Amino acid sequence: MPSHGDRKIFRAGPPACPRPLHESDDGWVADTPAGEALVLFTPANDFGILDHRVRLAGRPDIYIPLRMIEHGAGTEVIFTLLRQPDMDDAAFEADAQAVTADLRTLKALLEAAPAG
Repeated sequence: MPSHGDRKIFRAGPPACPRPLHESDDGWVADTPAGEALVLFTPANDFGILDHRVRLAGRPDIYIPLRMIEHGAGTEVIFTLLRQPDMDDAAFEADAQAVTADLRTLKALLEAAPAG
């Protein structure tokens, strides 16, 4: 099963992940259309919990619950999309479509990764 250390799969850059990540002295950083964002993951754990907060300057943190659960020979990924207080219906729908595309990309990355 992918572990907490598998954050590296996010470097491949699913579009709303929010963008390809790179490490800095402050942690993981993403370049987004809204500017540079700090991505703060939950501490390393053996439970497949990859919850994270996305921090953009001058805006409230965006909390993103994410779980990776071993299931047979594969992994189930559970991503909870929370509507942000300032989102109208169109913005939320666009976010949902971006997340769906990201999850398809993540699925392809996981399926292409060598087992073990």
